[in-house]
Amino acid sequence: MCSASGAGGLLQHPLPSTPAPPAKAALRSVPGLSGILLPFLFFWGSQALTQGLVPISVDWRMGPPLQECQGPCEPRGPCWNEEGFNDSSWEPVLLPHEDPEVPGTTRIVDRFFRGVFATDITEGVFLCMSSRFGLEVFLNGQSLGTWGGGCHGNRSVNMSSAWEAERVLPIDVSSQLRPGRNLVAMQVTGCASCGSLYLGAEIARVAEGEQGANFTRGDVTADERLDLSDAVRLLWHLFLGGPAPVCPDAADLDDNGSLEVTDAIYSLHFLFLGGWPPMSPFPLCGLDPTADALGCGAFECP
Repeated sequence: MCSASGAGGLLQHPLPSTPAPPAKAALRSVPGLSGILLPFLFFWGSQALTQGLVPISVDWRMGPPLQECQGPCEPRGPCWNEEGFNDSSWEPVLLPHEDPEVPGTTRIVDRFFRGVFATDITEGVFLCMSSRFGLEVFLNGQSLGTWGGGCHGNRSVNMSSAWEAERVLPIDVSSQLRPGRNLVAMQVTGCASCGSLYLGAEIARVAEGEQGANFTRGDVTADERLDLSDAVRLLWHLFLGGPAPVCPDAADLDDNGSLEVTDAIYSLHFLFLGGWPPMSPFPLCGLDPTADALGCGAFECP
C-alpha cells in the first residue's frame, strides 16, 4: 500500500498535483516537447513511489461506530489508543477498510482502529495512510498528528475527493518505535450523508541494501550523464507502465521524497532553460543527504 501501483494500494485515487509555474514555462519553451508532455499535467496525480519499502505485518481491529472524538476508555484504565486497552470484542479487519454506508445514522460518526505489529528494526520504518475524511494517528500512545482536519474534518487524505484534499507522504516513524511489540491507533471520521468511511494504512520498512547507496541525482538511466533520455525514461515509467528506475532516489530531482511529473520537468528546465541543477548529490556521486523512503538499488558510480 505504500506503493501507488499496489493492488488495493493506498494511493488508488491520487491527488491532482499542479507543477510550479516555472516548470510549466520550461515545457512550453522547449520546441516539440510541450505538445507531448503538457497533456499529462491535466491528468496526473502525484505518486508517493516507494519501491524500496517492505510491508510489516499488522494485526488490525476496528471498534464499533461512535459519535465522539475521544474514543472509548476503560473505567479507571487505559483508553483505546494506549497499551493495555482490552480490544478483544473489536472486529478483526484488513486494511484498506471501507464502510459503504455508516450504520445506524446519517450524522457524522467515528471509527477507532488499533494495529499491533512487532519489529526489531527501529530505523527506516514508515507509515503510509489514506482516508476519505479527517483522522488522527497515535503510535505507542503518543500522537503523531492529525490530517484532513482531524476529528470530523472534511478533507480527504491521499485520495481524490469532491471536498478539499490533502497529500501526505510516507511518515518516518522510526524514532517512536521500540524493539518488539508496537501499537498504532487511528481515529477516522465518516458519515452516511457525505460519503462512506474509508481507511488505508500500512507500516513498512526500508528494504535491506536500500540505505546508504551512492548515486548521482538526475541520472535516471544510470548511464553516467544527465540528458533528455533521463526525463523521457521517468515519464515512460510514470505514464506508460515502464519499469521503475533502478535507483528511485536518482529520479527524485527535487528531493521531496516522491517521484512525480515535476521531477521530469525539473530536469528539462535545467537542461534547456538554465534552471536550478538537481539537488545533492550532483554533479558528483554521493549519498542522499535527506532521509526518505525511496532508496537506491543498482547504481554504479564512475
